[in-house]
Amino acid sequence: MKIETKKLITFLKQLRMGEINTCLFKFEDDGLHISTNSAAQSHASYAFIKKEAFIEYSAIGNVGIDELGCLVDKVLKKFNKELDFTVEGNMFTVTSKEKSVGFELLDEKFVADTKDMPDLEYATTFKIPISDMFSFVDDIKANKDVILTFETVEGGVMLSNTGKYKYKRNINSENTKGGVKCMFASPVISALEGILSKDGKGDLIFHVKTDYPIRIDYVTEDYNISFLIAPWVEKEWTL
Repeated sequence: MKIETKKLITFLKQLRMGEINTCLFKFEDDGLHISTNSAAQSHASYAFIKKEAFIEYSAIGNVGIDELGCLVDKVLKKFNKELDFTVEGNMFTVTSKEKSVGFELLDEKFVADTKDMPDLEYATTFKIPISDMFSFVDDIKANKDVILTFETVEGGVMLSNTGKYKYKRNINSENTKGGVKCMFASPVISALEGILSKDGKGDLIFHVKTDYPIRIDYVTEDYNISFLIAPWVEKEWTL
């Protein structure tokens, strides 16, 4: 299989939520599927990159990966424009024109089973430009521990936080229904760690309901990632 190095690295960094190291790469007929869950089971990601995003693609089945963070940050990023990778037995080999590296795969039975995305019903949705969400999160980092609140109004959403430095931000979002208020702790920031940036392009789509897990979708031409995050409420949620 072959893919642009930058494309694969970006995809993997965005889905791992800053912490995931062990997961299954599921090379299926339509493309690569990866689902992950945080150690605390407070937030999860469901990612899919189309086979058309690859230069060459084969549906080879499941591949167990551990040390995903190291693979992305210390191995793949050292390759140039394109990656060519193969799986033979329990060995995963990545090759470019300049060099190659091989590493042992993790037996599939040692990868914790990740549930499929649950079918949840939501009260409304809203969009926030990535650059705006980054700016808000960057501001509230002045606090040690925060709770983020999303409160919808007709055609918009209001963002606020707890802590010593309390920020508020109003964002327009066409067709958003008012009346939903939901609160989230640090997992919502952790989940979006790989996507938020000052110059980020596109929107994040939030699906919300009061005191309910939030779903956040990020969609590009080549891939899409959905995050499911448990709310901060007296009733404890696990995913």
